[in-house]
Amino acid sequence: MNIKGYKKIYAIIGLVLYLCTYSGLTVSAQTLPDYTVLAPLPGTTQDCNQNDPNANCKTNLKTYLEGMFKLLIGVSAILAFVMLVYAGFLYTTSEGVGQTTNARSKIEDAIWGLVLVIGAYAILNTINPKILEFNLSIKRPELRASVQGGSVTLTRSKDIVYDSCSTCVKFSDLQINTSGSADGTGIESSFAKELSTLNSSLPKYSWTVTEGWPPSINHQDPCHKNGTCVDAALKEPTPANIIDFLNKSKSAGLNSTYEVTTQAELDALKAANVPIVLCASGGGACLNVKATGQHFHIKP
Repeated sequence: MNIKGYKKIYAIIGLVLYLCTYSGLTVSAQTLPDYTVLAPLPGTTQDCNQNDPNANCKTNLKTYLEGMFKLLIGVSAILAFVMLVYAGFLYTTSEGVGQTTNARSKIEDAIWGLVLVIGAYAILNTINPKILEFNLSIKRPELRASVQGGSVTLTRSKDIVYDSCSTCVKFSDLQINTSGSADGTGIESSFAKELSTLNSSLPKYSWTVTEGWPPSINHQDPCHKNGTCVDAALKEPTPANIIDFLNKSKSAGLNSTYEVTTQAELDALKAANVPIVLCASGGGACLNVKATGQHFHIKP
């Protein structure tokens, strides 16, 4: 085979190595579970002795691909060096012009192969060293959304589903206190008047909105998607304050429900004369085992 044939082979090998490396960067794997390998590669497992049943011969795809890539680079370099030595031996022992030319061709092919192998690694490492790390974990995309006057800007993260709300207004513009994930959020403008009325009628104890639009998690009630409901909490959630909040909400034209997460909490409120209702009905306390904690759910 002439030098052009060898160049094509080494070029294909270099391209395959590059594509393998590139695919290691782009393939998504949310979790990389360990598994027991049938053919361990050097550096991919720890304390691996196949004759010992208690040995740790486990690895994951990321570690195994890194080991395979490094092994291919090493084997390619060794083969190129062996070919270089063999061609050098042929060159020094050749007697005819044809043998010398053939040996010189093999030397050139071996040098080109060594350059391609080392060059592929060096180029990728120079472009971005992380390409060679085979990081198969890809972060979730961040979708953000915050209310800025009458416009919407993306600001939320995770896999949260909600609608646009071009008419939402900030709680800070309504002088309504917020806390936690509700900071910087808002509410649909048609709902703002009733909530402001409720806020002005509650001077005795502090309360804060804990969830507005855009929501921080996916909720059971779809009203969280469009800003037509909020969650709130009392600083002092005594039965008397809960009853007062429910009554003030009704007077403001709102439908409020105080959600608890355990039957014991619901029984304690019932014993303190807090009305017990279904969560979909409103006007009292209800049991919602999927709630993140005790809170008011408020909507028109």
